Amino acid sequence: MTGPRCLDCGGASVLTPGTELFSYGAERDLMYWVCEDCFARVRCHDGSTRPMGRPAGRSTALLRREAHLLFDAIWSPCAGSMIDGMSAREWLYHALATDLGLSRDRCHIGMFNDEMCRRVIAWCQIPRARRKSPR
Repeated sequence: MTGPRCLDCGGASVLTPGTELFSYGAERDLMYWVCEDCFARVRCHDGSTRPMGRPAGRSTALLRREAHLLFDAIWSPCAGSMIDGMSAREWLYHALATDLGLSRDRCHIGMFNDEMCRRVIAWCQIPRARRKSPR
């Protein structure tokens, strides 16, 4: 099985159980794709081997976490509601993609490098009225 290429060095990744990466904690129960060259990693979706993005090093992982925390704080109070026929989360991803100049299918925080994560963080901090509508 071929895993995603590393965002940092372009190396191939191998599927690795969390028990090989962590000595304690819930992370031990998860699967990861780990770069064979620089050991950057990305978590798999729960119960699967499907990566949540591309392997990346610590600085990118921290920026992705911050971007997700800010992004999720915007849509989660509206969870369960629909906007223009989309869930609040999906609508917000469309708005983010529009403002970043990306297609929706390329707008995934788990795929972003440091620069793109910083752009998401900045976008989450601008007033709602200045964000573009995805339509």
